[in-house]
Amino acid sequence: MTSRAVWGLVAAATLGVAAGYYAAPALARRELGRRAGRNWLTLQEAALRSGRRAARGLATASANAGRWARRMTAPFAVHPSVADRLRDTFAADPILSRRAIWVDAVGDTLLLHGVVASDDEWRSADLLARLASPDGAVRNLIHVRSETD
Repeated sequence: MTSRAVWGLVAAATLGVAAGYYAAPALARRELGRRAGRNWLTLQEAALRSGRRAARGLATASANAGRWARRMTAPFAVHPSVADRLRDTFAADPILSRRAIWVDAVGDTLLLHGVVASDDEWRSADLLARLASPDGAVRNLIHVRSETD
């Protein structure tokens, strides 16, 4: 493998990753990054089989290309977390936006805290959280304010 071929492979892989980050939905970008990292190693192993010189060239080129790809795709890789999206959903709701509700995330579980005025508001907040959570792991710790409070 010549150094020109090595650079061609690295350029193609880098542009493919950048285009993938741009075109992929926000939730698929993490998986794309994981697979791209694994494929860089496969590319390096192929170059190593071709010869030490090609492998050294690919290692140098992939390090430079990896930095370039991360810098180029950084604006696309940023996406709000599930908790942030749920906070935005609560802020957009005409009733729940007036309530003292806050959202935490512990691992994959969403935690809802706060106080609402009725059971209907509690169920509404719970439903919105379960729809926002990818696996439905929600702990609703919201208290319903009673009439006597």
